[in-house]
Amino acid sequence: MKNVLIFLAGAGIGSVITWKLIEKKYKDLADEEIESVKEVFKKRLDELQNKEQLEVETLKSEETKTSKNKSSKSKSKKEIAKEIIVEEEYDNSVITIIKEEDYGQLDDYEMCTGLYYKDGKLTLDNVEEEPVSDPIFYVGHALDIFEENKYVENVFVRNDDTKCDYEILRSEKNYSDLI
Repeated sequence: MKNVLIFLAGAGIGSVITWKLIEKKYKDLADEEIESVKEVFKKRLDELQNKEQLEVETLKSEETKTSKNKSSKSKSKKEIAKEIIVEEEYDNSVITIIKEEDYGQLDDYEMCTGLYYKDGKLTLDNVEEEPVSDPIFYVGHALDIFEENKYVENVFVRNDDTKCDYEILRSEKNYSDLI
């Protein structure tokens, strides 16, 4: 009987020791896995922050190029993007990007509004309900600004051929979703 009790006590003690060792091993493995996941997400967060910082620096350098004599106040990304846009003109003198304050200032020019959808479609209120087939005819390459800069919400364009000032607004929807 004494041998059985000693055997059971030894087996119990051995089981507890084994259980503690395995518990420590798997706790260490779980901690290592958690740390590796934290590292991956930290790297991803750093990459996103670096990308955003690079975009801001790019916008600031473009702002510096376009506004040499302006004071360097701290500005939001949207303000910087807007300044870049309104001062840019295309080589084609018939279609020009204009400042918001110049929109509708010419008496013989009509004011028109357009929507530029996420899927690349442009609708104009003075043309038709459907997307225009040749947006370059109306607004030149002004729509490229929406592709190049995600902070731009609108752009103003003057077309001397159509005698129209266009305000083009960015839509976060796809035109195909509206059909």
